[in-house]
Amino acid sequence: MSAVTLTDVVKTYSGGAVLKGASFAVPAGALCAVTGPAGAGASTLLRLIAGLERPTSGEIAIGETPLRSFGTAVPGLAAMVAPDGLKPRANLYANIVRGLPRFGAEGRAAETRVLALADALGLGPLLARRARDVSTSARILAALAQALARRPGAIVIDGAFAALGVEDRARAVKALRAHLAETGAVAVVAGRPGDEILRSADLQVALDGGEVLQVGAPDELYRRPADVRVARLTGPAGMNVLPVRANQTGLSLEDGTWLGAASVMTAKTHGLLGVRPERLFPIGEGLPPENGARLPVDVTVVSWLGAETWIEGFVGGVPVAARFAAAAPDDLAPGARLILGADRRDLHMFDAVTEARV
Repeated sequence: MSAVTLTDVVKTYSGGAVLKGASFAVPAGALCAVTGPAGAGASTLLRLIAGLERPTSGEIAIGETPLRSFGTAVPGLAAMVAPDGLKPRANLYANIVRGLPRFGAEGRAAETRVLALADALGLGPLLARRARDVSTSARILAALAQALARRPGAIVIDGAFAALGVEDRARAVKALRAHLAETGAVAVVAGRPGDEILRSADLQVALDGGEVLQVGAPDELYRRPADVRVARLTGPAGMNVLPVRANQTGLSLEDGTWLGAASVMTAKTHGLLGVRPERLFPIGEGLPPENGARLPVDVTVVSWLGAETWIEGFVGGVPVAARFAAAAPDDLAPGARLILGADRRDLHMFDAVTEARV
């Protein structure tokens, strides 16, 4: 059984620090999703865990073994899922089995391991084809099979799942999950906020500007983000955040737009009110739900996305988005005024200065 532990990991290049004291632990058998915007440092973090680069300072351990050798794969430690690392002229079977004797399997044992993974990932009919002659999805799945076949303590995946179709992604996650359950290894996957990989993750690391902002179960980060940055990095879409002033009747914007939400007033006069787009719903011209919020939105965009409707607009000059699990009314169009409500339980308050949760 292996775990991955990072302690005060710093990575600095000539342009500055890409990682700034990253510390977190992924328990044995867990799937961890590292999420953040472009440039957050996730790819660098994964390369460090895979042993492809050396941290400037700090320590990374896989199980009880601190990483000491960098730049080459170390048997039993970590493996990066790297479709570009396949030999294009070799067939998929040769690519997957390549190097397995070094990783503890040869002959019939190696063949059995490769064929079982190929079957689980739907690669059986393609094993005799050269890597350069198969689809991108097939190369990704072959790279995953290659990594899993080596039975490392950690599997590292830098966004490759995002290029898979629905069926192939389901196969990949199922095979990865089965491997983690059997071996106690850890998987660390990089993704963008809202990626489907979060549905399967046990742990989420929110990363921005090289800083680890919060670590916990994806549902925990969704329900109780530690600060505004985490709130905007979690969920299907970033959280709406409105600067508010507390008064006797509840909360208002600086221009006087009344929002209600008396139950979330704090001892401070100013704060930041957060509500997720998917937690808003139309309430007509009435008052907000008891102890909830009322957002009068001047609509600028209406997008129908199959079974969902996406609304964008402004509340007193503050941009707001809403997502409904229903088609938009026929008379809703840019320029309309739409009153949206939010239940008290779906409201979040953050400090106006530090942006930390209160």
